[in-house]
Amino acid sequence: RIWRATAEDIKILRKAPYKYPLPIEMPGTIVIRIVRLSEPVTSPISRAIANAQFGIREDERWRLLFWGFLCSGVLCSAGLWQLYRMKWKADLIEKRRSRLSMPMTVVTGSPFPWTDDLESWAYRLVELRGVYDLRREMKVGPRPGLSRDKPGYNIVCPLVLEDGTRVLINRGHINFEYAEADVRREIPEWLSVRAVIDPGEIPNFRWLNPLGRLKNRPDDNMFHSMRAEDLAQRSGAPNIQACSQAVLNAFDAIYDEDKYLPPNMRRRRFTSEFDMKGKKDYLLFWADEFTHFNYAMQWFGMAALAAVMTVSKFIQVSRWRF
Repeated sequence: RIWRATAEDIKILRKAPYKYPLPIEMPGTIVIRIVRLSEPVTSPISRAIANAQFGIREDERWRLLFWGFLCSGVLCSAGLWQLYRMKWKADLIEKRRSRLSMPMTVVTGSPFPWTDDLESWAYRLVELRGVYDLRREMKVGPRPGLSRDKPGYNIVCPLVLEDGTRVLINRGHINFEYAEADVRREIPEWLSVRAVIDPGEIPNFRWLNPLGRLKNRPDDNMFHSMRAEDLAQRSGAPNIQACSQAVLNAFDAIYDEDKYLPPNMRRRRFTSEFDMKGKKDYLLFWADEFTHFNYAMQWFGMAALAAVMTVSKFIQVSRWRF
């Protein structure tokens, strides 16, 4: 029912607190509303539901504004982090490209050129001549390998140089069935190895990455990550300090007896057993600098959308009248 309100009624009702509970919360009660006859009269139920929204009471709109901009700021920070990653990845790729294009260095013994200066020699090309100590092969893994359907291990083997010192060589990935040297029927022979100097694996976000939580156990000959300082403990190297600074990833090898044979008859590392990264593979990442830029734009887009929605809602609730 509608009654014409007097000035005194309006004055009394306006001093009362606004209450718009849902009908289910007030059974058997009488609801009194002030309406203008010039405006359409809405349903009390729909009005109660509309007035139940967050942001129209006291300081709720300011809390809405705070949390909305906080959410937008977090999203924007994620975008800035991706831009930082983009620059870092671009610098890393350029660093690797320039180092890989430098002339190859021939190494005959220890101390190595990169000893105590690994940062300046990381991803440089080197050539070494020696003999693999197959008795001290170390299996790192298990790993999925370059081909996901061929799981196995990365084989790290000490290479004994002409002066008797040793260096760690990552021979590549090999399937489980060929992981043991006896199965491959290899014998120690003199060979020349071309490799890339790798400072080793240091997983990102160790608290999230299972590889970072698992520790190598050199005493048990169990290795989960390519950490030179751990692998060197099983190498038997007299120069263990220099040996523990880097792992060299082989990308080519030729045995001395094969030097004068045609290329298609040489026992190179390109065999059915070993699978090793080439020089170009060091420039490939699952997320390059362009991928990070796309991620940054997505984060910035979500931040802008959150900010627009927050401002729009803030304006809406600020204009709200009970």
